Amino acid sequence: MSTTAIKWLALVLMLVDHLGEFFPQSVPLWFRWLGRMSAPLFLFCLAQGLEKPAAVRDISAGCGLGPLQWDWETLCWYIFFQRRRSA
Repeated sequence: MSTTAIKWLALVLMLVDHLGEFFPQSVPLWFRWLGRMSAPLFLFCLAQGLEKPAAVRDISAGCGLGPLQWDWETLCWYIFFQRRRSA
């Protein structure tokens, strides 16, 4: 099963969970139980995506952490390479 299919499955399960949350009188309790499986599926897909270095950059930029990441890279470059040249 591809990660896209897993994401769609997790999305449907999350919808089922939300139905059980907002309509508790008309929806059976097992809807909530099924819906609780959506978070591990989403996290599995996130972990699969983090195996690719470009995905880490894209995810951190999407979270607004892009400038922070580039500052750390610049700092590491300076610490490990620039200081040794001047010594």
